[in-house]
Amino acid sequence: MKYVGLQHTASPASSPFIYRGVPIRPIEFLDAKQPFSITSSDSLTSLNEAAAQDILATRRFLAQCESPGTARAYERELDRILLWAWAEAGKPLSALTTGDFSDYASFLADPQPRSIWCGSKTRRESVNWRPFEGALQDKARNTSVSVTTSLMRFLTEIGYVQHSTIPSSKQPASTGHAPSH
Repeated sequence: MKYVGLQHTASPASSPFIYRGVPIRPIEFLDAKQPFSITSSDSLTSLNEAAAQDILATRRFLAQCESPGTARAYERELDRILLWAWAEAGKPLSALTTGDFSDYASFLADPQPRSIWCGSKTRRESVNWRPFEGALQDKARNTSVSVTTSLMRFLTEIGYVQHSTIPSSKQPASTGHAPSH
């Protein structure tokens, strides 16, 4: 039986933290029709439309997970790559380049600014939630890159992204295996 994604019924008690127009929230709490609250920025409006497609595409990726444990681990990594792509690179997944993935791998080792990206472990529903507790160690970075590579291969297979955007799964400290789904 395929995993169909975590279902959350709790809504956050207050507004999420916004960075560069992007709510720093787990993706399952974003509205797939309009992920960002847009006020007047044309560039954010087009990114908002593309981000909505990113959310739908990554939900398809999660739906293929066989176990809830794998899906939860993948969700964590999808939160990280999507939020980074939108807030730091200013792009949807479909526009990321090989250079962007290299930048992302470096970011995993030192997520800056820490005040935006890092926080104490808390429930995903909390407005205090952040995608990182701190810099990822080698094994965790390798896992993150591996999941991101699996995501991009899947998105290539379904025609959402071009083949040239698939990140290299080879990292300097690579010791782990690609997670299975």
